[in-house]
Order: sequence, then structure tokens, then C-alpha cells
Amino acid sequence: MLIEYIAPVLLQLFLSKMMEQIWFIAPKIFIKKYDIKEFHKGKGCEKCLFTGYLGRTAIFEILKNDERIQNLIVKKASEREILTEVKKIGFKTLLETGVVKVSQGITTLDEVERISESGWQEEADIVPELPPSTAVETKTESKEEAVKSEDSSADKALRILVVDDEDDIRKVISKRLKDAGCQIFQAKNGLEALAYAFRESLDLIVMDVMMPEMDGLEATRKLRSNIQTASIPIIMLTAKHDRDSELAGIDAGADDYIAKPFDGDKLIARIKMLLRRR
Repeated sequence: MLIEYIAPVLLQLFLSKMMEQIWFIAPKIFIKKYDIKEFHKGKGCEKCLFTGYLGRTAIFEILKNDERIQNLIVKKASEREILTEVKKIGFKTLLETGVVKVSQGITTLDEVERISESGWQEEADIVPELPPSTAVETKTESKEEAVKSEDSSADKALRILVVDDEDDIRKVISKRLKDAGCQIFQAKNGLEALAYAFRESLDLIVMDVMMPEMDGLEATRKLRSNIQTASIPIIMLTAKHDRDSELAGIDAGADDYIAKPFDGDKLIARIKMLLRRR
């Protein structure tokens, strides 16, 4: 099984605060067994596509068979019974071998949980009682609540990223879209836009052309070149009568453009038109 390495660039260190939260995401017996006091996480950069991971390493689940295990298999013992017995002879599950990588600062607990089919709570014979402060009340969702949940998700606000280095323009666009019921993210340049695009589930991006660090054209090309972000609709903001920027934007992969200064209603109409095409 392959598991992702933490990207070495912009490495972040989590100590006591992470330890307080660990009860929710991993059995505390592993934390104690391997004496894990530090947790690492990649902050994310363009090189790792803002995921915080770069490269992969393998973790293994190796079962050394012996007469006791063979007898259990012949008797058609349950999976839990067999797992309990093999642990007595040193067997480590994928989860535990993954936690060893965590203790070495190679990967994260989130990544270890991702590769496990069974999940932390399915780990036999190792799940301790949670501390009183972390007790979680479970509740069975009624049919009416399920319908309400579906209705809420259907009316979920559009998640739109507004990218412009001019604060006034960015704020005006953001306010207009917020008034229309959209959830807004803001970025000052193309590099910040990439970070949002890879971290957030965006419905659309409104992007200026001329910006520092990374302009809108380069950012659009990078978004279109990655399968994770290639389908996000992009509207380019151009100066009035700037035909070259309009053509360059379309060539870079933008779906539409609108000239500044723009009409707010026209922007909303363009956004609706693009989203209907998806």
C-alpha cells in the first residue's frame, strides 16, 4: 500500500494542540506506544500543488503464519479472533505501520487513515475508551431530517474565488456576489488563487489578468493543466477595449471575460450562464 510523504518544503510542526485533538482521530494506545510528541504537516506550495504532500512511500501488512493461525483458519474463526491472535506474535496492521511513519515525521495521521479500508474504529482490540471530555453522543437521523439535509445541500451557496490585486475592485465584486447569496474567497494574485483552487472545492473563479507574483493568464494555464482544477469555470477581468488581453485569456483557458468597469448584474448573468453549461 502506498502512502504519501509530507512535502519537506514549508514543514509545519504541531505539538500540544495537536495532542489535545488526537483523541478524535486515532487510538491513543498508538500514540503512547510509539511515544509520539510531535506531529508534522506540509504547509503546501506550488511544487506539491498545495496538498502538503510530495512523493510516496510503502507500508506493509505482513502475516507470519504458524500452527495456531492455521488452526484458526481451518476452524473458520472470525476475522477479529484471527487478528487478535496474530497480534500476539507481533503482527502490525496497515494502520499501525502507518503510525510508525507518522512517528518518524514522514506522513500524517490523516493520510494513514485515508489508506485504511477499515478505519480507526474498526481496529480490533486496541480502541480504548475516550476521555470523558471527548464523549460524542450518537443520533440516528430520521427520514424527515434526511430530507431536510438533502434540501439544504441542494440550496448550498456557490463557492466563488475572486482574484484581483486591487483591493477596491476585489471588495466590490465580492460584495456583489455575497449579496447574490454566494460564498466568497479572495486572493491578491495568481499564486494565492492556485492555493485556494487546490484546497477548496470551488464552483467558479473570477480572475484579473494583470497581477504581481503570478498573473491571471499563467494561473489559468496552471489550473487548466491539472486534472483536479481543469474543469473550474474561469471568468477573466480585462481592461475596457483590451482585445489582446481578451484573446490571451481565452487562449490560456478562460471560459469568458468581462471588461472593467463592469455591470454587477451582467457579471451575475455571465456566472449563471457558465454554471448552466457544467
